[in-house]
Amino acid sequence: MKNLVLTILLLATCISMAQEYKPMITLTESKNLGLIAYLSHVKTVSEIMVVEKGDPAKKWYFSIKESSDVLINQLCADMTDKRGLKLYRELNKDIGSKSHNSKYKFLIENIDTAFEAIKRPTNINAVGDVLSTLGIEPYSIYKDIVSAKTKKVEGLVAQLKELKLQPLEKKESKGQ
Repeated sequence: MKNLVLTILLLATCISMAQEYKPMITLTESKNLGLIAYLSHVKTVSEIMVVEKGDPAKKWYFSIKESSDVLINQLCADMTDKRGLKLYRELNKDIGSKSHNSKYKFLIENIDTAFEAIKRPTNINAVGDVLSTLGIEPYSIYKDIVSAKTKKVEGLVAQLKELKLQPLEKKESKGQ
């Protein structure tokens, strides 16, 4: 039985890893292309990951959204204030390098951290999918276990009720 469970879990892990979305370019490659490519890549892959993974990915998605919104809004405000594209050009040029020293650095690091977290594999749904493919429904197994426990409890309750003492009136009327 243990070997069967281990085999199923291994199979589930393999299937889930094979089905995950693989982006055409990496985060580093998108950074090397520039700010717009970087933000587009992060946005697209994050949205796909939320659709694929559901709730586990949502907290990271919101973290990415917050940091990228702040980055975009602040960059736009700073460019408007300076009335020029110098900030954009500097950030666009430096975003691919490890040594970019701008006031936006912490926002880019937050986006990168959350982006890597959202891409981590989660196998929670895959196990259920594999079991369903094998004809084993996890919910039906759960229902069977609950049903068996309920039957045990009902049987025990019936036995305990039979062990209750009868009222004396019934005993006295039977005895006469």
